Amino acid sequence: MPKLTRPQFDDYFKFTFVRNPWARAYSWYKGVMRDQRYWKKHGITGELTLHQFLVRHGDSWGLRPQLWWITDRRGDIAVDFVGRFESLEQDFGKVCDHLNIDNGDLPRHLVANNPPYTDEYDDRSRALVQERYAAEIDLFGYQFGG
Repeated sequence: MPKLTRPQFDDYFKFTFVRNPWARAYSWYKGVMRDQRYWKKHGITGELTLHQFLVRHGDSWGLRPQLWWITDRRGDIAVDFVGRFESLEQDFGKVCDHLNIDNGDLPRHLVANNPPYTDEYDDRSRALVQERYAAEIDLFGYQFGG
């Protein structure tokens, strides 16, 4: 795979979107638990509670801290704009404005009908996410239920 030079990388407008860690972990859990293919891929045999899932699979690829994906080796944010899933339409509009492209409606391909994530956490699971994602919770000002 070809690599970018530093000047090329610096010239690109790089953006990403982050999500409330409690909502993100719960969404990942629900997605895995409803798809038998994921069960096989992740070695899941039978129904797991959210807490069991977080303990056993919390370090898996998709549940790595969001900062793992967007920071460089020094720990600095390596993108130019960080939007939020919670304000996706508005923040996507900012990206489009910056790139001088039309801001069309974002399609929704997968809309889950899950209960609010706040209803699904117990104190142990809530604390586990708080500890595991503390840096991004602090950096982006996330709160449970907020």
